[in-house]
Amino acid sequence: MAAGVAAWLSRAGVRPNAISLSSAIFSAAAGLCLALTGRLPGGLQPVLFLGAAALIQVRLLCNLLDGMVAIEGGFRTKSGEIFNEFPDRFADTFIFAGAGYAAMNWEWRVPAGWICALLAVLTAYVRSLGVAAGSAQYFCGPMAKQHRMAAMTFACIASAFLSWFGTQWPVIGLSLIFVGAGSLITVFRRARLIVRELESKCRRSWPSWCARFPACECGGWEQIRSIASVSISPTIQAISTRRCCGPPCRHFFAKQPVPWPPEIIGR
Repeated sequence: MAAGVAAWLSRAGVRPNAISLSSAIFSAAAGLCLALTGRLPGGLQPVLFLGAAALIQVRLLCNLLDGMVAIEGGFRTKSGEIFNEFPDRFADTFIFAGAGYAAMNWEWRVPAGWICALLAVLTAYVRSLGVAAGSAQYFCGPMAKQHRMAAMTFACIASAFLSWFGTQWPVIGLSLIFVGAGSLITVFRRARLIVRELESKCRRSWPSWCARFPACECGGWEQIRSIASVSISPTIQAISTRRCCGPPCRHFFAKQPVPWPPEIIGR
């Protein structure tokens, strides 16, 4: 079904950047519905909660369709990644901030909503920071975007049924606690995976004259460079191998001298 909708949008000439921006608009409408549940008569609360749940799902549909339309219609642009990521940060903020003002008997609901909005943005920030540092993109949970939206959709539907029967139970507040705790775990989990990947990457950016040194993942070249910065001798015998994690490097640095290249000797 999504593929058919994406094909129809492509034939209609709808641009993926416009779809990405519309996701923020639908999220703002969802947040407004949630905020109005605490200010309008109780008879409208079920309608507003169900409307918020539907708009949240439309937001996710937009996030799915923008990439499909870009591929289907050949509408990829150099700025497409900006439009793909930037509106999502506003979308998360609109939904969780609005949830903080929803109808529920909990005095900490407003701070909880803004904290969830901050943590939702932080999960994406950590992922983008890892990509900028050279790691892969990590979309893992336990509280990635689709998990956060699923929790809020369930909370909105449950709140609609409860308010229909005149029951005041802070389902939205519990969902904010659940999403906030899961988002915090997600931030640390992604950060740990990114750091582990970056630390395990082999140092491939060696100078051409250093091609004869064995490649490893322990930073052997950094060890050579640090010694070169303080040594004026044309050759050295590597003595310490405590910082070396790979058998090839340990064997090389423990048993062979390291000849300096001409550009270092002549400096």
